[in-house]
Amino acid sequence: MRKVVTSCVVFLLLATVFFIYTVFNNMVSLKYETDEPGACISKITGIDLCEAIKFHKIAALASLLLAIALLYYREFFMEKK
Repeated sequence: MRKVVTSCVVFLLLATVFFIYTVFNNMVSLKYETDEPGACISKITGIDLCEAIKFHKIAALASLLLAIALLYYREFFMEKK
């Protein structure tokens, strides 16, 4: 069971890095695919980039907090062999 929790922690940390990357990627798209500074809709794809940035920020934070919670659970509530 300890290996499963460790695998989940590694996966969640990788997911956190991925979500942070997508935030920066969407921020670059926001800069180059919109005309006005306050605009959020991409002229190329039609996607609301501000909403995508917000979602990926929340997902990165959630996956990081979940990874920390699993580390805490693994360290204090699971038996050590």
